[in-house]
Amino acid sequence: MIIHQIYYDDKSKDNCIIDDRVKLYYNIIDPNPFYENEVICDLIPLEQSDRVGVFSHKYTNKLGVSLDKIEERTEDIVTFFKINYKNHYWKNFDRWHPNGLKALEELKKVFGWDIDFNKQPKHIVYQNHFVADTNIYKHYVKTFLSPVMDYLLLNEDIVNFTPNLPQYKNYTMHPFLLERLFTIYLEQNKYSVHQFNIIQDK
Repeated sequence: MIIHQIYYDDKSKDNCIIDDRVKLYYNIIDPNPFYENEVICDLIPLEQSDRVGVFSHKYTNKLGVSLDKIEERTEDIVTFFKINYKNHYWKNFDRWHPNGLKALEELKKVFGWDIDFNKQPKHIVYQNHFVADTNIYKHYVKTFLSPVMDYLLLNEDIVNFTPNLPQYKNYTMHPFLLERLFTIYLEQNKYSVHQFNIIQDK
């Protein structure tokens, strides 16, 4: 298992995990609207390990499940989330990012996804923090992530709105849409998945 962890400066580098299973990736902050998704598309097709994940430097503070616990799992995919059954995943997304669900509905039509955004998904992935068998991750990048990124570059009107979060006022909607894609991908495919409940398993 290899984890690629992204940092942007010395301060963010100090947040990263010190472990032989972790490869640090320095990503220059630039106007690229896709943020870590661009890094994922660069790294994953070349990955040679059996399992792989791409984490931000905030992983330990946000989630913090140990690499040993992750590596013990035998499922195809390991994800992390904080259980909150009161909030519907897609409605909650649209509450924080008005018009976000409308954008996903448009992408659903374009790419023919078989998903009902009125239903709670079986597996919830809030961020790009997940670990998968490398061939599965490569399939996700090739069939889901890269095509959507290419489409968004040519159809900026779909993401012509900003997140409803003050701390992300300088962001576009691109990364917030894209980090929901793996949840959609899991709804389209039958893989074994283990979800760590961060409140219980940290």
